[in-house]
Amino acid sequence: MAQQVRVVGKVYSTTNYEMFSYREDNRKIDTDNVRHKVESIKVMGQQVPIKVDGKNIVQDGQHRLEACKQLGIPVEFIVDQEGSLTTNELALLQSSSKGWANEDYAYSFSQSEEHGENYRLYREFCKLYPEFGHSTILLLLMNLKSPGSNVDKNFKAGTFKVKSFNKGRQMAEILRRFAPFYKNYTKRNFAVALVHIMSYPDFDLERLMRKMPKRCKELMDFSRATDYIQTFETIYNWKESKKLYFR
Repeated sequence: MAQQVRVVGKVYSTTNYEMFSYREDNRKIDTDNVRHKVESIKVMGQQVPIKVDGKNIVQDGQHRLEACKQLGIPVEFIVDQEGSLTTNELALLQSSSKGWANEDYAYSFSQSEEHGENYRLYREFCKLYPEFGHSTILLLLMNLKSPGSNVDKNFKAGTFKVKSFNKGRQMAEILRRFAPFYKNYTKRNFAVALVHIMSYPDFDLERLMRKMPKRCKELMDFSRATDYIQTFETIYNWKESKKLYFR
């Protein structure tokens, strides 16, 4: 039985670039990405139309639009009358075309009403402590003793929540105190180990810091947090009659 062919959308073309606008919750325009699009379109033409909603707000293809602008050629587009994508749908769509950086997710979700404040705090923390990587920052802001498998997944799904910004800052400042003694103090497993040992009620940070000038060479680039914990324990108990064990 022959099946009918139905029209699901029409492709339009225009050089009236001003008719389009961008979403505030989309990632920022990446000039390198635009440059690559320009080179690609020069050779192959615009292979995929951009997608806009009924108000001509770009849902997908802002870099293609910018490339067509630079080339001065008509941009092809499809109008989706069903409405705009949610922030989460937008992030999922865009990440499948060109991987979003963590800052892209943070910027996009910072515009949302439900969890926007959490992502704005994340971005502020990144500015205050630019030396720390994404996974370490999540660990600190969520006040976690160990990184769970769903932490980054939740961040990219728009459901990331800051437990305590101030406690995160306090821990970051403590980590910075180790900078003169260990150059890779920003490593996530180093942070995991320090958070772990500081959870002990009798732990004395100043006691550990007093030992660091003479024993810091024992801190190496371990691949496991447990190795850092063991090393901290050895340094902490050096020349002490009252021992404290962290394992």
